[in-house]
Amino acid sequence: MSVSNVGYSFVLPMNRPMMMSANARKHWSARHRITKYWRHLAHVLAKQSKIPALAKARIVVTFSFGDQRRRDSANFYPVAKAITDGIVDAGVLVDDSDKYVEGPDSRRHDPATPMIRVDILPQDQA
Repeated sequence: MSVSNVGYSFVLPMNRPMMMSANARKHWSARHRITKYWRHLAHVLAKQSKIPALAKARIVVTFSFGDQRRRDSANFYPVAKAITDGIVDAGVLVDDSDKYVEGPDSRRHDPATPMIRVDILPQDQA
């Protein structure tokens, strides 16, 4: 876990076979298996990171594929949603409704190392 003045973050390994695009027309069982993978991994990493319970947070998921291929980061929303669910499962947030979560926002960054960075930014409860 990384802690800054503004929030918390952790990094998940980029597992390309387990990536899921919103455009994919996968069988429901394949979608379920992939969703379960990302949700569980985010749950474990959020727990290991010892992120405290937050009243409300903005979640930003940054995908880094390690190459320069064209991609539409919004298509990876199903993965960002599963990661958000894992964060909720870890007890960082009460629920993933709009009352508690802003996002998840999908972003793209292209460092040499493929990875998925998750930033959890506490928000004022208004």
